[in-house]
Amino acid sequence: MSLFLLIILGCQTQSSPTGTTITTETYSTTTPTTTSTSTTTTTETVTVPTAPPPPQLFINEAMTRNDSTVMEPTVFTTDTTGTESLPKSSELAGPFADWIELYNPNKEAIDLSRLSLTDGGDTWQGTEGEIGPNDYLVLWADGLDTGLHLPFRLSQAGEEVELSVDGVLVDTFVVPEIEADTAWGRFPDAGTETAMTIWPTPGWTNGSGPGIGTEAADAIFQTDIVNDLWLWIPESGMNSLGNDPYEEVTASLAYGAVFFPEVGVRIKGVWGSLRTLDQKTAFKIDINAFEDRAIRGLTSLSINNMVQDSTYTHEHLTYRFFRDQGLVAPRTGYTRLYVNDEYFGLYLWLESVEKQFLKRWYEDPTGVLVEGAYGTDFYQGWESYFEYDEGPDPQDWSDVTELAAQLAVPPQAPNAYDNLKELVDMEQFLRVQAAEALLLHWDGYTTANNYRVYHDPITDKFEMIPWGTDQTWVDVWYGPYDGYGLIYTWCEANPACFADYQTALGEVADNLEALPLRDELDDVAEWLRPLIVDDPRKEFDMSTHDYYLDSTRTQMQAAPNRIRGYL
Repeated sequence: MSLFLLIILGCQTQSSPTGTTITTETYSTTTPTTTSTSTTTTTETVTVPTAPPPPQLFINEAMTRNDSTVMEPTVFTTDTTGTESLPKSSELAGPFADWIELYNPNKEAIDLSRLSLTDGGDTWQGTEGEIGPNDYLVLWADGLDTGLHLPFRLSQAGEEVELSVDGVLVDTFVVPEIEADTAWGRFPDAGTETAMTIWPTPGWTNGSGPGIGTEAADAIFQTDIVNDLWLWIPESGMNSLGNDPYEEVTASLAYGAVFFPEVGVRIKGVWGSLRTLDQKTAFKIDINAFEDRAIRGLTSLSINNMVQDSTYTHEHLTYRFFRDQGLVAPRTGYTRLYVNDEYFGLYLWLESVEKQFLKRWYEDPTGVLVEGAYGTDFYQGWESYFEYDEGPDPQDWSDVTELAAQLAVPPQAPNAYDNLKELVDMEQFLRVQAAEALLLHWDGYTTANNYRVYHDPITDKFEMIPWGTDQTWVDVWYGPYDGYGLIYTWCEANPACFADYQTALGEVADNLEALPLRDELDDVAEWLRPLIVDDPRKEFDMSTHDYYLDSTRTQMQAAPNRIRGYL
C-alpha cells in the first residue's frame, strides 16, 4: 500500500506579472517507490498559490434614524416650463434614509465589487466603483438594493451590521438604541472606541472625539458655532406678509444638508421688535406645516432679530442664568439668515416653547401650556385672553379657572398660601420672579407680559416659563418689589409668601455672584463682534454696541449687591 504524507514546510510571497502580490504555500511530498530488490524515496516540492488576506476596511459611522441631517443624492426634475426644481420630499424614495459610512485606511483603493454588507437578514453584494485610499463612502440603508442603496433599513432600537471583503468578514459594527439625528461612530476613524455623537459626519472624518452634547438639537444651540439658514419666499408670499405679517405663507427652507420644499413662515414680534421686510425682520417658521417634519427634533423655529439688544447677548445670557438655576427656560444659538438669497444678518435662534421643549423638561409633556402677554393674567373670567399653545383637544381651561378662583381669595385668609401652593409650584415661581428682578427683566411676568405657564400633570401644579428677555441688564429703575403680575402682588400681601420671596432673592444674588457669567459675556461678545460688524441690517453703530456691552458688564457686576440692598 502506498503512503502519502503531506507536510507544510513554509510560506512565501511573490509578485505576479501584473504586480499583484500572490501568497504561496510550499509543500514537500514524500512518495515511497518499491522495486524487486529495494525501496527508494523521492521528494517533490509543490508550490500552491493561495488568496491574499483581504484589506482592512471599517464600518466607521452609522445613523439609524435620519430625520433631518443629510438627504440622499437626488436628481432635479424639470417642470413643463423647462425650469429645474427639487421635487417635494414626499415624491422621493426615502430622502432622509438611514446610512452607513465605510472608511478605507489603506494606501490603495478597494473595488466595491469585492464587498458585501449584511444586517443578518438581507445582504448587499457590492457594486461598480471603488472606495479610494484614506477615503469614506456612504451607503444608504433605504431598502432599494441598487448601487449604493442597501436592501435593508436600520432599526433605531439597535442594529448589528457585518462587512466582508472577498467573502471574508473584516468588521462587525454594533449600534445601540440612539435618538433620531444622532450617529454612532468610531473615534478616531477606524478606532476601537465607539460613541454617540450629535455631529454626524457622513463622508468625512469623525475627528478625535464625539464632542459635547447628548441631544440632536444641541447642535443648533451652540455659542461658538453660527448656523446658516436659508428661506425662499415667493413674491406672492412676500406681498402677503407685507399686508398681514402674522398670516402664515408657504416658503422653502435649507439648513445644512437639508432642504424642505414647503414650510410655513410668518413675521414675528410686536411693538418694539416688529419690523417690515425691508428692515431686520424676525420670523417664526413652522417646519411641519405641510408634512410631519422636524429639524433636529424641532418642529418650529423662532428667529429673533435682536433689534432691542445692541449687544446681541442678553437673551443668551439671561436664559443661560435661568437654566443654571435649574429653572425651565429655552436654549439659544446664532444663525446667519438669508431670505431669497439676500443676507438679512445675524439672528438669534431661540428654542420655541412647544411640545418638543416640554418633552425635554417634563416627564409628562401632555399638560396645558398657555401663553400670556400684554397684561393677560389669572383673573377670573380672563381665560380667553391667554393663548392655548399645547394641551388636550378640545381645549381644557379647568386648571386655569381653578387657579384664578384661588387668587381671588384674599391673601390674608386662613390657609390661603398653603392652598395656592397646591396649585402652583411656588418655590419655582418665586425663583423665576427673583431672577427677573436680579436680571432687570422688567418685560416678563413682572408686568404680566412675555411668559408661559405649564400645568404639569404629574405634580398637578403650574410652573412659570420665562420669555422675552432681550431688554434685560439695562433698566435700573426696575426694583424687586415693582412687579404687578397677579401671583406676585398676591404673594406680596401674604407674609409667609413674601418671606419666601425674600429668601429667593438672596439665593439668586448669591448664585449670580458664583457663576462665571461675566467671562462668558466677554467670550461671546468677542466671538460675535466680526459677525455684528458684517450685519447689514443692524440698527446701531459699533460705538453704541460697545457702550451697551460695558453697561451690561457693570450691571452684571453690581446686580447681587443691588438686590441685597433691598433685603
